[in-house]
Amino acid sequence: MNKCRFLSKNEEYRNIYQNGRSIASRYFVVYYLKNEDEKKLPSFGISVSKKIGKAVVRNRLRRRLKEALKRLCFEFLPGYDYVIIPRLSFKNDEFSVILEQLLYIIKLMKRSIDNA
Repeated sequence: MNKCRFLSKNEEYRNIYQNGRSIASRYFVVYYLKNEDEKKLPSFGISVSKKIGKAVVRNRLRRRLKEALKRLCFEFLPGYDYVIIPRLSFKNDEFSVILEQLLYIIKLMKRSIDNA
């Protein structure tokens, strides 16, 4: 089974921010950009603002979000790169709420891509 890829280079993040589209919900802002290889599994980046809290809180949030993305990796459209930015309201929620909100944002993105 293939694993989801996570972005690691600053240039990858910048490219998605500058050239990609964004969609927002109460819990997340997601930037997404079509990559060269349409069959490739989606790539994810996670960016947590210092407004969320201190390093311990941000890292916990990042770990929870990364685990949720691993579980829902195959729900995302292949051939796209994503940068997910959690909002402050995301901080204290249960894991099931995180999964539910990610599924909601995936549905919004698919609808947005189909309409484009």
